[in-house]
Amino acid sequence: MNKIREFFSTLRGYVASPLRAWIVLFLIALLTLSGPFGSYDKMGLAERLAYWAGVTVMATLVVNASRAFFQVFAADVRPLWRAVLCAVLSAMLLAPLLSIYSLRLFHGRTDDIPGIPTIAAVVFLVALFVAAIRHYFLHIQQPGAPRLLERLADKNAEEILRISGRDHYVDIYTDCGKETLLMRFSDALAELDGLPGHRVHRSHWVAEAAVRGYRRRDGRAFVVLLDDSELPVSRGYRAEVEAELLSARGARGKPVLLDQS
Repeated sequence: MNKIREFFSTLRGYVASPLRAWIVLFLIALLTLSGPFGSYDKMGLAERLAYWAGVTVMATLVVNASRAFFQVFAADVRPLWRAVLCAVLSAMLLAPLLSIYSLRLFHGRTDDIPGIPTIAAVVFLVALFVAAIRHYFLHIQQPGAPRLLERLADKNAEEILRISGRDHYVDIYTDCGKETLLMRFSDALAELDGLPGHRVHRSHWVAEAAVRGYRRRDGRAFVVLLDDSELPVSRGYRAEVEAELLSARGARGKPVLLDQS
């Protein structure tokens, strides 16, 4: 059950990115205006918009779901092989879906619709190409990024969302999922290199960008994350966390104090 929750949390992180939303909108506009695979001649503008919007959204969800699946359930596999497996799974899932979707939207006009093997090959190659772009161009380590990112096996990770310590291990949650490192919690905090965030517990740290708000319940306090999960705020850190969240974030007009009891 924890793995399933982690899968949906990872998928949400992939698809909720504002940059990815703009890329999807750009692709929809480009495909609508260019009308590939005969759609320009066989469909009007509104029909092409509906068709390519559906194709793009469907492909985005399936590819990112495949990526999240292997990130969570095959975390020990090298990133290169995870990218290949993701491309294979995406092709297997998308090819029949896109074929059925295209046949329905083209209303029987099937001359220009590629067969399932052709669609699968195109999806596989595009998924690999996108993974290469993401790895070699979009996710290049930037100067000033936390040193802790360099320790991670998944070099696609751009953001550290939170850190939890347990025994001699540290669980590091990023925009690409969770990784576990053998190191002290204090050493992990030192390698954040000033990344904005909050120490909320002796075993928990959360990035400012990952915080949705603050909740009090039954005399206890919790930091609420963007995926609606909660981290407990211990008494030793409560005054500092409340000052930072309720005062600083409140001054910037961000809603921080959630339902309380």
